[in-house]
Amino acid sequence: MILGATEDAFKSVTRLNLILIALVIIGLDWWTKYLVQTRMALHQTISLPVDFVQLTYVHNYGGAFGIFAHQRLFFVLAAAVAIGGILYFFREISQLGKLSFWAGALILGGAIGNLIDRLRWGYVVDFIDLRWWPVFNVADIALTVGVSLMFIELVWVGAHPPAEEKREGAEEGAKVAEEAPKAEEAT
Repeated sequence: MILGATEDAFKSVTRLNLILIALVIIGLDWWTKYLVQTRMALHQTISLPVDFVQLTYVHNYGGAFGIFAHQRLFFVLAAAVAIGGILYFFREISQLGKLSFWAGALILGGAIGNLIDRLRWGYVVDFIDLRWWPVFNVADIALTVGVSLMFIELVWVGAHPPAEEKREGAEEGAKVAEEAPKAEEAT
């Protein structure tokens, strides 16, 4: 435990950190979209000093790659379910790995960022244009990185637990092995 803090205090601080990270993502997403909406015309493109990315202001009425266009209710409900799932799943946050913690914070911030757009305007403001990929925004980046981290945690780290967990598992196995002969002697 951190400096003798109680488990409840640790969970509260961890939950607070999760929310603070999500709020930073929401704020950055809102600020960048505000700048685009107030300084660019719809469908305007601004070249940047680097060739691989440009700014293009578009309205996305669908999901990733524009799928399910004009299905606002579907996306609002999907975002609400994702946000509720993250909040429910992370109520026991002190037991999660670092990747899951960051994944949850990024997914939460990204989902709320795009949900705000859908509720307010009926579409999502996108502006980062790689020229070879559909235009996206900061919330999309957070969602993509968050889902990727969650996948890594579930597939890779889940199959290869940290050394501490292996050691704890070995210690528990040794206790069971020690207690088994004692239980046989007692019978």
